Amino acid sequence: MHLSTLDYLSSVYVQDAGDPVLFDMATLIVNVTDVNDSPPKFKDSHYLLEIPENLVQDSIYTFVAQDADIGENARITYRIACKLTLQPFFYVALK
Repeated sequence: MHLSTLDYLSSVYVQDAGDPVLFDMATLIVNVTDVNDSPPKFKDSHYLLEIPENLVQDSIYTFVAQDADIGENARITYRIACKLTLQPFFYVALK
């Protein structure tokens, strides 16, 4: 599992255009707990399946990908898409 914690500290300064000029300052702390920096990876880079048109089965093959991110950044969506346009033929809903 990959967990990256980054803290950013900054000062924010605001002022108006009045006379006298009024202003205020605040400290801004941004804590990033996970960066979406790890792409999902399949075990193999290519798969070739030959499926007879009259095959009756609930499952033909199981594809599994892993993502080293955590939480929502590690959620993987599978789809079968056209090679030329990358438009999906359909999506696989995961529960």
